[in-house]
Amino acid sequence: MKVNSTATTRWRHRGLTAVTGFALVAAPLALAPQPAQAEGEEESGWSYQVESVDTPISQGYQSAFDPVNRKFYRTDAQARSDVRFRETVYDSNEQEIGWKWGYSTTGGAAKLVEVDAKTKTVSKQFDYTNLTRLNGGRENQAQSWAGIAWSPNGQGQQSQSSLRTHFSPNGLAIDPSADPTFVSVHVRQQMTGNDITQTNGGANYGYGGGIVIFNKSQGAPTDADRLWKLADGSPILDNARQVAVNTVTNKAYVASMGAKNGNANRPGHLTVIDLATKTVEARIALPLRDGAFNQVSGDLTAGQNYGALDVTIDEENEIAYTGLIVSNGGGGTFKVPVIAVDVSDANLVKDGGADLHANDAKVDVLPATVTHNARPVFDADTKRIYVASYSNQTVEGQANGQISVVDGDTSSATYGTVIDSVQANYINSVAVDSERGIVYAADNSANVVRAYDADTLEPLIAVPGSGRVNDVAVDEVTGEVWVGMFSFSGTSAATTDVFRIFEPGVEPHGNDAVEFEVANTTSSYGTAGRTTVLVTDEDGREATGNLTISGAGAAQTVKLKRGEATFTLPSTLAAKAYALTFSYGGNSQLTAAGTTATHTVAKAATRTTVKVATVPTSKKAGKVTVTTSPKASGKITIVLTKGSSRKTIISALPSAGTRSVAVPKLAKGTWKITVTYAGGANHKASTGTTTVKVVK
Repeated sequence: MKVNSTATTRWRHRGLTAVTGFALVAAPLALAPQPAQAEGEEESGWSYQVESVDTPISQGYQSAFDPVNRKFYRTDAQARSDVRFRETVYDSNEQEIGWKWGYSTTGGAAKLVEVDAKTKTVSKQFDYTNLTRLNGGRENQAQSWAGIAWSPNGQGQQSQSSLRTHFSPNGLAIDPSADPTFVSVHVRQQMTGNDITQTNGGANYGYGGGIVIFNKSQGAPTDADRLWKLADGSPILDNARQVAVNTVTNKAYVASMGAKNGNANRPGHLTVIDLATKTVEARIALPLRDGAFNQVSGDLTAGQNYGALDVTIDEENEIAYTGLIVSNGGGGTFKVPVIAVDVSDANLVKDGGADLHANDAKVDVLPATVTHNARPVFDADTKRIYVASYSNQTVEGQANGQISVVDGDTSSATYGTVIDSVQANYINSVAVDSERGIVYAADNSANVVRAYDADTLEPLIAVPGSGRVNDVAVDEVTGEVWVGMFSFSGTSAATTDVFRIFEPGVEPHGNDAVEFEVANTTSSYGTAGRTTVLVTDEDGREATGNLTISGAGAAQTVKLKRGEATFTLPSTLAAKAYALTFSYGGNSQLTAAGTTATHTVAKAATRTTVKVATVPTSKKAGKVTVTTSPKASGKITIVLTKGSSRKTIISALPSAGTRSVAVPKLAKGTWKITVTYAGGANHKASTGTTTVKVVK
């Protein structure tokens, strides 16, 4: 059912007029729960509610949302710091007689924290501190001082950190399922000649990155879940940052920045990992700079590398889009291209990551150029790539941040080009709510989340965060936005924000009645039926969330799309009327509600045929074969007539829908055979005829 849109593009309003075959039902008025929340409104008329969730994070870095199980995850990457110092020893007369070692420890809180989206409470923590560090010992154990010379600082202390050797989670991605797979990367790891876990003769690389892959059912990762080196002992990653997952192929893609300094042996690259086997399939180098892209003033220096900062996946086409960063110390205003990498299983050269250039032919430099420090997100619904990017250097006094929209439709004539952009502040990440047509951007300088119209990039509202806003994720069921905080320079990540925004005229507390339009199409036995439901508020705004149907076969739950859900009913339903129950789970603005409707399954029409298998004679009986289509069982009546002569046979069809029936001896002449199928519980009656000529 097509309708006109109102002026706003966020919700497409539909008039609830009477339609033949539709039932309009209004659920009772109900108020959504109102926890302690912060609220605000801007001059635009848009408003927001924010709820804060306490999360035990010491050093927050990255977040991820599991849309299947509706869980929000945050990484805690805090390293362990061990300190030793000399304590003076005194005798019983309080005379100094020597010294002894004193020790203290801080940090070592590496973990993954799970927050349940429904209850907004911490539901689980996955401890990383039992993993063995590169230089030996577990993260929950003190680091060894063996062989380390005493070299105190000005406070008379000596410390060592596990920052470069442990496997704590920084970047994070989730392959969602009933037992989701977590993929985390540690970005600061460095492989040195002292690493006792190496098998390469103690080569000193000075860079690397730890990967951990494990399933939720494990409860915590183990040493068997770690990856950090290739077969030759060299590091898999190089200054790694973000990770993405293709949930169809179950592959992970890790972005590494590399050296970013013209060192062709350490280019920025993508690492492809098979999650089922926890093996590296390939590493794909990004192209070197060629001086073709310009700064605001002056040309770039040729021969320097791009670094891969972030990655996002077009799962349907198996394309990895990569955001880049350049080696400018963070202060330049470089423009960089968006890179598309063909990572399809059929085309990928799988050499275990040995040759960074084995897949050079799979790398495509798109026409789109954006500000560097780019972090792309591919939206499968709109086939657009939303790129958040920024530089620390201002342009004419304005922040050099940008949100760019790149055409990601591979069949489009404008594929790979920038089709829209908006100047912004220091945007660190974006998330797209394609259902409502909103783009959310994490501004980690102003510590707000900015909302934009996804079609026009018109700014809608800025929602203040409780800390240094780092990344955002959208719960597609409720439309709520989850905000992860970054721990840096004294900022805290111990709070996670969850907020909702409301268009002008919408009451934040959700005091709208839910209304349903149910299309009651009848179906016939043996044919699948379809029932479509439209869920709106009392003003006709289409709802988001999940709708469940029960009462006709197994219960089904689907996500509303533009307020609608279509259910396919089983073809095996018996012919009768079914009382359907529709249960709407609610969202951030509407309370859960339900309604009922009737779906009628009619008896299936049948066609009966009769064929003479053996022609009867005046001295010998014959046979006829009776068949119904579709196959049906039940009573059949066979009547043979010639003039005033009449013979009747009663029989029955089995479930196979066909039967051979004997007919009596008949006198010479032409007889008409009429077979009537009486119908059954799921089938209508029907009649078939034929003739037979008896010649002797």
